[in-house]
Amino acid sequence: MNSEIIDAIVQIGGTPFMVGGCVRDTFLGESPKDIDIEVYGVSYEKLDEVLQKFGKTDLIGVRFGVIKLKTHTGESYDFSLPRLDSKNGVAHKGFSTEINVHLSIREATARRDFTINSLLINMVTGELIDCYDGKKDLRCGLLKPTSKAFSEDPLRILRGLQFSARFNMHPSGDLIAMAEECIHEFHQLPSSCIWGEWEKWIHKGAHYSKSLEYLYYILPSIYPNIAALDGIDQDPEWHPEGDVLTHTGFVLDYMGQYCRAHAIEGDRRVILILAALCHDFGKLTHTQIEDGRIKSKGHEGASEPLARKFLAQIGCPLRFIEPIIGLVINHMAAYGRQSEKSVRKLAFRLSNYNTCIADLAILIEADKSGRPPLPQGQPASVAEMLQLSAKEDCTLNKPAPLISGGVIMEQGYSGPMIGKIQKRLYEMQLNGSFVTAQQGLSKIKSFIKQL
Repeated sequence: MNSEIIDAIVQIGGTPFMVGGCVRDTFLGESPKDIDIEVYGVSYEKLDEVLQKFGKTDLIGVRFGVIKLKTHTGESYDFSLPRLDSKNGVAHKGFSTEINVHLSIREATARRDFTINSLLINMVTGELIDCYDGKKDLRCGLLKPTSKAFSEDPLRILRGLQFSARFNMHPSGDLIAMAEECIHEFHQLPSSCIWGEWEKWIHKGAHYSKSLEYLYYILPSIYPNIAALDGIDQDPEWHPEGDVLTHTGFVLDYMGQYCRAHAIEGDRRVILILAALCHDFGKLTHTQIEDGRIKSKGHEGASEPLARKFLAQIGCPLRFIEPIIGLVINHMAAYGRQSEKSVRKLAFRLSNYNTCIADLAILIEADKSGRPPLPQGQPASVAEMLQLSAKEDCTLNKPAPLISGGVIMEQGYSGPMIGKIQKRLYEMQLNGSFVTAQQGLSKIKSFIKQL
């Protein structure tokens, strides 16, 4: 950061500290994307007056003592003043705020959610201020509340989910206890806030299996379908890794690694990660012992209603839901014999959910790879499926119709009959009844009387 800004703050009696996530990320060896600075000893007005000398200030959070600075050279920083938050309502917005530039650092940092986010660095001396042993907890992989104020905001419970996945951390006993104190307010959180935390979990996560442990201990009453996967046994020949929750964790970890390795980001990553999470929900209702073996026949289809309910719970945007469901209910499609006909029909089914064979292949690979110590990687059946879909030109889309409505019209048909004929011909094309348009047109007379 520009040392002139720091010097100017000091000259008016302020002491600037780098705070929160940027300090945490620095200790993890990561380059922080956002720099947050908390200034002690000066008023909001004085701080704004000084910062204006270095660029444009935006008083985006007067109530919270926050000033955003965009410098003349294009850098952005968030400045804030120490404050106290007092609970006066419900959920995460039921707070009153008191800015107090003379608070002690320990008092001011007590309002922060986790100890790993309560670290400060004096920007003049470089000294680390660690009132709540956040550095130790970061090193030990322990997510611990900074103070009892944690239980005043139920959104903080969910915020821990993304931290567990990002930093491979597990919840402390204090965190479990405090979560139980405020879980009754969870249902009052806006769906947009809930989805915001899940979205960070998807895009920033690396240790998804660790976050399933977090959900199991912290949010079993909110997401019971995930907690219930624990203890659902699987056939050890096919699933030597253990129960369904364990398997789901391995699948998610592999999917995360795959997305990083292949630079899959944005909407596509959302769909693939959530499909990996939901793919075996149906085993909750369709697991039984048959002939001495544990089987889950039809679990892929049974996953649909449970997945839809879960996706609604987390506020998942509608544009993602159908592709996720399409992948989930078809994730067993590569088992058994593959043929040109089977991949054509599969591509058509998937297109109805706005997804494709290419993404289904990734989910199936992750599913097969989430079974250690069995081998990871693309199964032979998936390679065959992709080879056939490439041959049929339907890896990314459904097969293109060989016969258009215009061609049918040229044969002398009109009105609604054109659409009916085209639909029947397309079904026949998918079944392999013909491979050229001319062959297809010759089939019309065989079914026209049935339409």
